[in-house]
Amino acid sequence: MLLDSRQGGSIRLFGGRGFVRQDGGVAVVDPPNRMEGVMKFVVISRLAPGVENSRKALEVFSKAGLSPGAEATYAAGDGKTFINIIESDTPDMVTSSTYAPFFEKQEVFPVVAVDETWLQAIQAAQANWD
Repeated sequence: MLLDSRQGGSIRLFGGRGFVRQDGGVAVVDPPNRMEGVMKFVVISRLAPGVENSRKALEVFSKAGLSPGAEATYAAGDGKTFINIIESDTPDMVTSSTYAPFFEKQEVFPVVAVDETWLQAIQAAQANWD
């Protein structure tokens, strides 16, 4: 996996596992290569200000529930930041669109387990570092 952050304000991850771009604080994820199967994503969302906004977000959540593939959802102590761990072969655009109006910022990170395979890959990549 190669991380390239030289493009003004964007982050690119290469390696057949998807592409993440952050523009103006909003993360956009292109679908991962389906040949590689299921991918895990960590989604960090921060509620937009306002009590009424929070009430509406809770009402929608009570009806719509968690994203398909959600393994875990955490609320930070500030009551405004939420962390979701989702396993999916594509990002769920329906759920994202459902909750988008209530959040001022969302970041999506494709993640992999730090295991023997990862360690071997990072050691091979390190041999190419300057």
